Amino acid sequence: MLPNTLALEEYLKPLDELMQDEAISEILINRPEGVFIERKGFFEEKENKLLTMRHLMGLSNLIARYSGQRLSEKEPLLSGQLPSGHRIQVILPPAISPDRMLISIRKQTIENISLDDYADLNAFSNVSCCYIASHRQHQPSNKEEGELIELFQEKRMIEFLKLAVKKKKNILISGATSTGKTTFLNACLKSIPSHEHLVTLEDVPELKPFHRLHTPLFTSKGLQGVANVTMQDLIQASLRIRPDRIIMGELRGAEAADFIHATATGHDGSLSSVHASSPYVAFMRLVHMVKLNGTNLTRDDILEDLHTVIDIIVQLKRRTEGNRTYREVSDIYYAEAKPI
Repeated sequence: MLPNTLALEEYLKPLDELMQDEAISEILINRPEGVFIERKGFFEEKENKLLTMRHLMGLSNLIARYSGQRLSEKEPLLSGQLPSGHRIQVILPPAISPDRMLISIRKQTIENISLDDYADLNAFSNVSCCYIASHRQHQPSNKEEGELIELFQEKRMIEFLKLAVKKKKNILISGATSTGKTTFLNACLKSIPSHEHLVTLEDVPELKPFHRLHTPLFTSKGLQGVANVTMQDLIQASLRIRPDRIIMGELRGAEAADFIHATATGHDGSLSSVHASSPYVAFMRLVHMVKLNGTNLTRDDILEDLHTVIDIIVQLKRRTEGNRTYREVSDIYYAEAKPI
């Protein structure tokens, strides 16, 4: 184990009990000695006298060193990953009030489950068919689409999604933070035939395809002598290695234009996720992302392109009953389906 890792793990020891508790999904430290933990969808506060400002600053600097980043008053924001695989965000003054700092650890709770497992968990019991008007609804459906439309309108959603993945439909998983988008995306990957070449594009490794012909590519922030590699760079690189499918962990910004372009130029069966509260909002967010790329296209032109390329949006939500939180599929949009 490298010295940087040993020192970092020593500084993480005051959080060991929380890190090992499988019921805790997030650890949030927003001031010295104060810790909030998210357990089953609810935050509770705990006190830890070991987490002094001195200790938290030392921990933050070790995280920066481990992840090959800088952290200072000039660069007070850090996003990275711990040796355990958990995501971490650090915020220092002046991006936060002078007497505070923030460390957020989102534990990697991605479960290895299938679409059938979601059915067993009743995650599809309240699903609704979502219809958004577009030019595609005025086009005649072929036999393949007819089978998918029938499954969709009968709400046989497990069969619908399995077939849609196999038929190389372009699918977006939409939802707010902690709705399980990556877990659901991984479940969809299980329906991709094993012989296909998958190229995954991520900031941190969370996608877990079972395919032997899998090329995982990662962004790099280009600090401390390491090359700067953006998501847009990865998309361009992926096009040169003959992928059967391009799977992007999450669409966040200008790279959405490159992803949509790649999908529209022969790379069907692409999958990704997006932060949005509904399929309609997902389209709206994607329009804004594409505009970040400096396009001269109008909003309506961008929307038409998006409706042409994106076949399906699966909307995930969290539902709370009493002291329990459930993750479920609330809506599914299918471009070819028309309201009955």
